[in-house]
Amino acid sequence: ISAAFADRLMTETNILIDISSHDRDMCSLAADINTQLRRLRSERLRYQQGNRAVMDAVTNISHDLRTPLTGIIGNSQTYLDRHADLTEEEKLSLMTNIYEDSSWLVNMVENLLSITRIRNEDMAISTNEESVEEVIGESLQRMQKRYPRCRIRAQIPEDLILLPMDAILIEQVTINLLENALSHSGTDEPVELIVENHPEWVSFTIRDHGSGLPHSLLDHLFDGTDYSASHTADGQKGIGIGLVICKTIIDAHQGTLTGRNHGHGAEFTFTLPKKKGTYEN
Repeated sequence: ISAAFADRLMTETNILIDISSHDRDMCSLAADINTQLRRLRSERLRYQQGNRAVMDAVTNISHDLRTPLTGIIGNSQTYLDRHADLTEEEKLSLMTNIYEDSSWLVNMVENLLSITRIRNEDMAISTNEESVEEVIGESLQRMQKRYPRCRIRAQIPEDLILLPMDAILIEQVTINLLENALSHSGTDEPVELIVENHPEWVSFTIRDHGSGLPHSLLDHLFDGTDYSASHTADGQKGIGIGLVICKTIIDAHQGTLTGRNHGHGAEFTFTLPKKKGTYEN
């Protein structure tokens, strides 16, 4: 039965096949057909939603890439046109802006490669028992290189915690969430990174003490909605795609990712199970 036929049958007649219960074979066949009709309708709806999500993602990626590229071109052109008249301080500011935008683009490419890797139907993520302290330590070192003036307070249990994970992907999630907190909180207060050990999972919370998340977006944090377009007026790069990538990585690890306001800012928490699963896409 084609999807078009199933859709027409379900929408125009708005009935399911009903056959007398006296004939068990026919009744069973009718039940099977009804099940297939429901499945076809469900698959059709999921396909439509998937296409819409892809288009939204492409739009947001284009927007996110355009912002730093425009900044790099503008700062470079200013330097080339006026380098003889610029003060050392102005030159340093232009080069700093170029460096930060370039670093963000590199990070975005890493994110896109990560999500492509996970969503490849033939690829299952490979996990190993990794030390939580070492993975977080590596993430903080990379953050320090990218943002030498960043302030992050890390709270990690003293006990050795080993978790099954793809360390590079979990570092990517941690870095993405830390960057979002530093870039969009609107405050100079330190960002907190809190690791808590639970009986069946470990939680990782990235908490800022800034302006918080817009209430209108709290239900759309992980569907690619452009955060900066509706929340900031300074042209900062959005966090929508980064959160989609984080959600994809954590889902692939059979964990959870949530975001909320805590009264004095925003916080995102992801969890990773202690028990190793299949981790297949």
